[in-house]
Amino acid sequence: MILRSVLLSVKPRYANALLSGTKTAEIRRRFPELPPGTVVFVYSSSPERRVIGTFVIRAIRRLPADRLWAAYPGQLSLTRQELRDYLRGCRQGVAIETADVARWLRPVSLSELRLWSGLDVPQSWRYLDDAQSAAIQVDPDLPVSSSLSLAASFQTSSSATRSELRAAS
Repeated sequence: MILRSVLLSVKPRYANALLSGTKTAEIRRRFPELPPGTVVFVYSSSPERRVIGTFVIRAIRRLPADRLWAAYPGQLSLTRQELRDYLRGCRQGVAIETADVARWLRPVSLSELRLWSGLDVPQSWRYLDDAQSAAIQVDPDLPVSSSLSLAASFQTSSSATRSELRAAS
């Protein structure tokens, strides 16, 4: 059972780097303490505006900017100056280490996300309950990730509703 999952809004440049595996840690100014194994749904912000995949949190580390840069050499898909600029004014940044990264074969558009789950996209991140997590997944048979196999057990009434909505559109 998924205890908690998160919808994370990420600029397309970084979202695609995360899901290609070239970026192994997402940097944030603030992020909650979440346990390893938490599923993260990656929303690629404008101009893409769609959920494009998932990853599982391997670990969360809080470090000053210079230590983040040293801890993740070549793994952040940004320059040292971009990292400094982004974290300016923060005592420390948050590195969300990724595992079980999966790019979806069929992304979920913003309009589908709103229709199927009633969710609006957060500026940074938001918690999802089991029903919202299940509603975002287009097809539980797609090979999106072994990390989501547990979520497939929640594909009950929200799946039927989603199918009905697809047929009607």
